[in-house]
Order: sequence, then structure tokens, then C-alpha cells
Amino acid sequence: MLAGKERFLGKDNLSMLVQESQKRQVDVTDQLGEQVKDALDAFVRATNRYDKAMKGKPLKGMSEFEIYEMSLSVMMRLVFLLYAEENRLLPHGHFFYDQAYGVTHLWTELDRNKEQLAENKDAWQRLLSTFRLIYYGCKHPDFNMRAYGGHMFEPTRFPALEQLQLDNKTIHEIIRKLLFSRAKVGKEIVNQRVSYRTLDIEQLGSVYEGLMEYKVKRASEILVTFKGKTQEIRPLSEVAEVEEYAEKELTDYLKNITGFTDNKIKKHLIAGEEIVEDDSLDVSLIEDVDIIDTLDTETAPPEISEETPQFQVQSKTEKILPFINLDKVIAEGDLYLTREGSARKGSGSYYTPKQLTSFLVKEALEPLTHNEDKTIKKPKEILELKVCDPAMGSGAFLVQAIRYLSERLVESWDHEATQTEKRITIPYGLPLNGDLDQQILPEDREEALTWAKRFVVQNCIYGVDLNPLAVELAKMSLWLATLSKDRPFTFLDHRLRCGNSLIGAEFDKLASVPSEPLWKADKKVNDRALEKIMPFTEFQINNLVRSIITGRKDLSKNEQSILDVQEKEQLIGKMEEEGSNYDKIKDLCDLWCSVWFWPYEEQAKKSTATLDEFGGNGVAATESAETIPPPHTTRYHQVIRYLATGHADMDEEVCKKIVDTSHEVAKEQRFFHWELEFPEIFRGVDGGEKENPGFDAMVGNPPWEIVKPNSQEFFSAYDPDFRSYVKQKAKKAMKELLGDTGILQRWIKHSRSMEQQSVFYRKSGIYPHLGGGDINLYKNFLERFYQRINFGGYESIIVPSGIYMDKGTAPLRKLFLGKSQIKYLVCFENRNKIFPIDSRFKFVLFTTQKGDLTDTFRAGFMLHDTDVLNDLIRLRLRMLAQV
Repeated sequence: MLAGKERFLGKDNLSMLVQESQKRQVDVTDQLGEQVKDALDAFVRATNRYDKAMKGKPLKGMSEFEIYEMSLSVMMRLVFLLYAEENRLLPHGHFFYDQAYGVTHLWTELDRNKEQLAENKDAWQRLLSTFRLIYYGCKHPDFNMRAYGGHMFEPTRFPALEQLQLDNKTIHEIIRKLLFSRAKVGKEIVNQRVSYRTLDIEQLGSVYEGLMEYKVKRASEILVTFKGKTQEIRPLSEVAEVEEYAEKELTDYLKNITGFTDNKIKKHLIAGEEIVEDDSLDVSLIEDVDIIDTLDTETAPPEISEETPQFQVQSKTEKILPFINLDKVIAEGDLYLTREGSARKGSGSYYTPKQLTSFLVKEALEPLTHNEDKTIKKPKEILELKVCDPAMGSGAFLVQAIRYLSERLVESWDHEATQTEKRITIPYGLPLNGDLDQQILPEDREEALTWAKRFVVQNCIYGVDLNPLAVELAKMSLWLATLSKDRPFTFLDHRLRCGNSLIGAEFDKLASVPSEPLWKADKKVNDRALEKIMPFTEFQINNLVRSIITGRKDLSKNEQSILDVQEKEQLIGKMEEEGSNYDKIKDLCDLWCSVWFWPYEEQAKKSTATLDEFGGNGVAATESAETIPPPHTTRYHQVIRYLATGHADMDEEVCKKIVDTSHEVAKEQRFFHWELEFPEIFRGVDGGEKENPGFDAMVGNPPWEIVKPNSQEFFSAYDPDFRSYVKQKAKKAMKELLGDTGILQRWIKHSRSMEQQSVFYRKSGIYPHLGGGDINLYKNFLERFYQRINFGGYESIIVPSGIYMDKGTAPLRKLFLGKSQIKYLVCFENRNKIFPIDSRFKFVLFTTQKGDLTDTFRAGFMLHDTDVLNDLIRLRLRMLAQV
């Protein structure tokens, strides 16, 4: 029986269902990620074809990164629209919307007219109209739709999109890849319609996080794409050489490239038969079959003549030809999509299951939203909470925080309604008093919840990420989480910021530069490094910060229309323009930080990189006559005076060059100065430090990366097989690659950057509890989370098991045991593939409250199933405060 008690009450059945559901989420996310990647690839190829046909006019002046950013933006828009349509957040079903704008309906039309796809080009123009509709809205009396705005849909952001003319066949292919995907049901692989209604917003965000590993490049020679799951791209020159390999060597090569079995490879090597990759979709297994006639996905083979790159491939390959996609041969000068470096790391870049995010968010926020007697706090108290994820990625933890806080806010509104006979107003739950500006609490709970989410985002949510594309993804996630039919997208630019949340200046350290920042040729000038001559007094900094805080208050007002959003965009632009108070403080903070990351002469002829087992981190560089040393001590203060007054007490040209270098370093390293970027969190209305500064909660799953040169990752970008080489072969490959001056300089720069980061983390004084051994960023984030919460605030984080096992984390353990109250330390072994990494890997869910000391806390070790999180409240294991 499908619903029989044996199914649910039998031994381990419930646990197995939970595991299967969790695995299903991961499978769907990974598969949809592959589909969106393929759609992105199709868009890049189509854009390249049209650009070539138009002699390079559409993409003129655009960098490869800008082309990739534009292409990714199109995919984000399409998935956003599909999700919003299926969840009825847009007027899907309205005649005018469907006929003129709807993406789902467009797919239906294209699929019913497949015989005319290659001839027509109206579908792309229709999509552009839909993008403009979302941004500008529509005021037609028969179809009135609010303008949503949003940087993601801004028509002027990528002018090249308006110049493209893509045929309907390309648009049909792209939308098909977004609507249909393969999935595993039991032991079978089936093709099915993607249900955006059942997908979590976090899953959509995770799909795009995976795409951030890719980039668009221009081919310097003919490239071939191999068949197989990974669709490896290799130079034709390499493939031509491989043709001469002996059978075993050739089989090993193809196995590594394609992932095919030995038998399959040998069969096709001998027979020379083409490998047909089944991309068809079984209509009988698809829901909503009535929206399509057939799903014919056959692609006509490319026309091959002596002028085509396919002819070159055929003429230089014979044995390997069956394994090559001739329709994906890349000509010299063509744009193509490729993975940057190698496969994803186990560093939190995967989809974090909702069981984990919801547990950590709840443990951090529940005590903040409730009184000691477990009653709900007042609405105003809830909306005064400040929550941050300093490595937010696509915003999974922030979305979960929005869900939790908005539900508690509605609960608080309901409680306030029971305390008075009058109607309750939002957001603060005050009784209605006749004020025309008051807004009554909606009777419909879903409507109330929608309003609550917007108030929470506008008042409570903050995030930071090093990758600017991740910031855009997080905005998309939060827009989806708060989308309302009658309100524009929430303005988020001042709350979701791009920067390295681990590297930045602190106001109390700006008076001097310590001696440790390395620039070895000039270390002798550090003798007076502790001298404090501060042209910017604390009073002056407070005045500057005070004006910034005053301006930021207007950024938190509720947006009623797109005009309100545009006013905020103009306001933040003015606040951060050159010469503003924000800019003055940023220059000062950037100067202090840049000393630690000062560039050396990368073009010096004597520059060398040492080669040890994996490249080492020893880098020797010579100084050229043009190199300016970093501004230590006296010169540092002279430059500060120049920034403060515009007058130099030294050679003005040298001073300007130091400032220009500081700007370049800051832009490259993306310094993030917390007190400047989120001043209201750390500073009072007078600009001075708050009595209890910091966030109420910091949540997240930050990167777990060792800070030292990674030759495997670096050189895999130039030699895809590098990771598989044994030690001697790897050293030989490195030596050959470093013979290229460009690669050599990039390797030197990479190695130097790792050295500089290491010195900053150990010597800047910002991370006093870092401990010994290799620097792993999870340790920095553990301390950074703690630093940025206020006394009584909560840190809730996912980290490796080294937090309780490694000798190097002893200072951190001492910090948390002695100056915080640990609530949970729950360790999982990844045996059930909670994350798609090594099953032996162990990770920890860690929650602690800043202040006092730890006596006992709830703990669990060697767990495998996330369903045990619901039972942890009953686990009270006493832990001794030992390190």
C-alpha cells in the first residue's frame, strides 16, 4: 500500500524517505545546473555567430568578462521569469501577458511551429520586450502592470543585447533547456518538466553559483569539444598529436576526457562508429504534455567545406573523430564558454540543504525574537534585529533568515491584535489612530506575510561577497523571496555589498602601519612604524561617519514605486561619489590596507618562481627603478595629509602615484571596511562607536580554503589534465608552462598574493586567535563572525571538523569556551552525501552566543542523517572547557 503504516513506521523507513528527499533535492539542483549551463553555452555561441556576421559591431569594446556577465544576466532573467510565472508572482494566465510577454507561452508557440524556427527572429525581440516590461511596467488600461525596476532587468545595462538578432531556433533551444531536465527516479533516468513551483529559491541560487566557475574566452586556435558528460574542450593541435598514441595510451586519454568506459571507447575506436548522445525527451514521462506537440531535438549536422574549422578537425583526426562533437568545434577567434580552473571545491559553494540552513538560522534567531518566557517580542524589536552573512554567495542563509523573521513578525502582529479592540497597523503593530499614513494589517495571512518579508529585508538583512556576480545572485534570490505584484523590487544596493569581508581596515588601526607588511627591499624604513601622527582625528572621522549614517536612513524607507527606488539609487550614488565623505574615509582605509598588498615589479627580468612539490610559495622578484615602495610611517602620514587637505608635504608626483597605486590595489583586492560600509551597525548617530556595536546574528557557510599557492588549481586552467599528474610529471608540466612569460607572471602574482594574505592575517592584529599551521579561511571566518556580532549576539556557521580536532584551532576554542556560550556543536560525516564531496569528510554546525563562558552545550558526533537535528534539543552532553 502506498500510504500503509509499514511505509512510514517500518524500520528506518522515515529516515530513508528523508534521505531520498534530500538526495532528490541535490540531484534536481545539479541537473538543472547542467541544463542552465548548456543554455548559457548556447547563448554564447549564438551571440558569437551574430557578432561575426556583423563584423564585430555588436560586441565592440566589450571585454570577455563583460560578455560573460551579459550572457549570465540573460539566463538569470529567464529563470527569474519562469519561476515568477509558475508561482503566479507575474500575471501568467492574463491574455495580454501570455500572448505578448510570457516566457512559458512563448515556448509553447515556438514548439508548435518548429518548422519555421530557423527562418524567424521575433522571439528574441519578444524577450527583450518582456525584460523592459519588468523594468518599466505597463500603464495600458487593458493591461496595467507595475514597474519593478531592478539592476538585473535594466535595459541600458547591456546595450549589446538590443543589437543582437538571434533566430527562433536558438531561443527555442535555450528555453527548452530551462524547462526540461533529466532526473533520477529510483534506478531509472527520466526526462521531465522542471517544476519551478517546487524548487526552493536557494536551489535556484545554487544553480547560478555553479555557473560562476565559468568564463567566456576567445579561442587562440581551433578547439574541439569532446562528447561525454563534461564536454571537455581541447586544442586541435593536442588532439592531432594524440592520434599517434598507442591503443592503451589513447584509451586512457579518452577515458579521462570523456568519462566513457574502456569497452565503449575500444568499441568505437575499432569500429569508427559515431557516438550518439541521447538528448531526446520521453513525452510519456512529462507533466503538462498538452503544452507541446513533440520534442524533436535533433540538430542538423554542420555544413563542412575546406573553409570550415570542422574540415580541419576531420583532416587531422580519424581514430578520435567519433568522440568529437563536430557541431561544437570552435574556430580561432570565436567566443566560447569554459570552466575556470577545475571542478568545484568543497568550500561551501554547493547547495546547502534547507535542513542545515533552517536549523542554524533558527538557533541564531529564536532567542532573539522571543522573550525569556518564550513569548514573542514586539514587532519593533524584531525589525530592529540585524542579520548578516559575510560570504553570502547566492543568499541561501539570508533567504532562510527572511522566512524565519517574517513568520515571527506576523506572529507578533497577531499577538498585538489580541491586545486591543482597534485594528492593528504595520510595521510596528500599533493601534489604528486615524493617521492617513498608517497602513492596516491585512486580514489575509499570505498578504501579511508578503508585507512582513519586505519589512524584514528593508530593516534586518545584510550580506557581503567577494564575487560581484554572487552579489547579483543574492539580489535575485531576495527579490524572488519578497516579490509582490504591487511593489517594485526592494532596493538592496546598500545592504548587499561586494568585497572581501576578511580584509579591511578598522578605524582604531589607522593611526600607523605596523612593520610587518612585506616589501622586502624597503623593510629598513619600518623602524618608527609605531609612531602615531594622525592627520585625521577621531573627532573628524566621527563627523564624516555621522553624515553617512544620516544619509543612509533614507535608504531604508519603504518603496512604493520605481521612482522611490530610483531616488535611492541616485542617493547612494551621490553619497559614494568622488570627494564625498564616504570616499574620503574609503581612501584612508584603502591606503592602510594597500600597504599590506603593495605590488612589486612583475615585469622584472630576474623574476623567478621556485618549484617544489606543488610549485611552492617562494617567489623572488627584483625591483625596477619605477617601483615605489609602500608608504611606511612618515610617508604614510604625509599621504594621509595629502588625502585630507589636498596639499603634499613631499614630492607631489610621488604622492599621487602612491594614491593611484592604493586605488589599484583596493580595486583588485576588493577591500571591505565594515565600519564604513555598514556604519549604523557599529556607530551611533553622533558617528562615535556604539556602546554595544555589531550584528545581532551572523550566519553562513563560508569558504574552506587554505591560503597558499595552489598549483593544481592554477595550472589546471592551462592544462586540464594537470590534477592527474604524478609528482615528476607535474613538475615537468609546470616548467614548460612557466616558459610562457604571461603564465609565469600570473603565477608569480598568484603566489605573491597568497604570501601577502598570509602576512596580513597573521600580523595585522585583526585575527589574534588564528593559531598555528596552515591558514584555512574557515578559521578566519570563525573569528570574523565573532568579531562582528554584538555582546549577546549569535554566531551560527558551518565549518570543517577541525574546529574541535586541529591543534591550530586551540586559540579559537579557548575564545569560544571562555568568552561565549556555545549552544550547539554538531558534527556530521558526509557518508550520505549531504554535500557532493568525499563521503569521509566531516563538517560541523556550530552556534554560539557572544559573552560569558561555556559550561555545557548540546553536541553530537559522527552523525549521518540531518533528520537528527530535530532531536538535538534532547541531547545534553557535558563538554569540559579544555583545549
